[in-house]
Amino acid sequence: MGGLVPWGARQAGQWMRGDRFALESIAVGGASHLSAQEVAAASSVRAGQRLIDLDLAEIERRLTSHPWIASATLTRLPPGRLLIDISERQPGAVTPTEHGPYFVDASGTAFAPAFPTSQEERVRFELDPPAQPGQADLRLTACVALMKQVAGEDLPRLQSVRITRDSDPRGITIRLAGVESEVVLGRGDVDPKLDRLGRLLRAELPELADAKTIDLRFAQRAVLRKDVLEGTSGAEDREMRNSAKRGPAG
Repeated sequence: MGGLVPWGARQAGQWMRGDRFALESIAVGGASHLSAQEVAAASSVRAGQRLIDLDLAEIERRLTSHPWIASATLTRLPPGRLLIDISERQPGAVTPTEHGPYFVDASGTAFAPAFPTSQEERVRFELDPPAQPGQADLRLTACVALMKQVAGEDLPRLQSVRITRDSDPRGITIRLAGVESEVVLGRGDVDPKLDRLGRLLRAELPELADAKTIDLRFAQRAVLRKDVLEGTSGAEDREMRNSAKRGPAG
């Protein structure tokens, strides 16, 4: 989506009488979520400014300070037009914040308030404590990476990722479309755990129907629990690790 944002003929004419290279209009390219008018407003460029006097670096800075604009390229088009070509941030997921749900981009930044109608279409990242809008968050970056990893595996569609506090032994948990169980991944390398999860789901074991939790935190082991795991004691974690050392089970 693009557009041309002209100023009124009277307004432009008043400026052009003094300088035929005065700005008459802005052409916008690359806009999808934003309108051409919104991009022009974000540039803070005024009708009648001389093209030669425009500080393109400063205009680019203003544009990229807008939550939706990742980058901007500007070109003077004499005698009276400025071309603004932008790249918008892509909302790949949604995360709750203290200011309501926000879209998350590929860099792991909660960058703009999420539209209510768009939230159900995207993966949900739940953090404890919540992310701060406008700031890159390593936990969100990890969620984005995990979303890509799940998409690359033979697994159902990812619906949500939750990262708990450091004191919570559950670490990372996920939910998949069509799978009633919450999947507990813990911390550390998730690749072998996702592989184990894929093999478990493809086996279509009858026990899965009653499992509220699939716990994959322990090497070479999948624990099917009939309740939602709210956190385990250190003693139980140690017992599970010792059990895993005594003998693998799948």
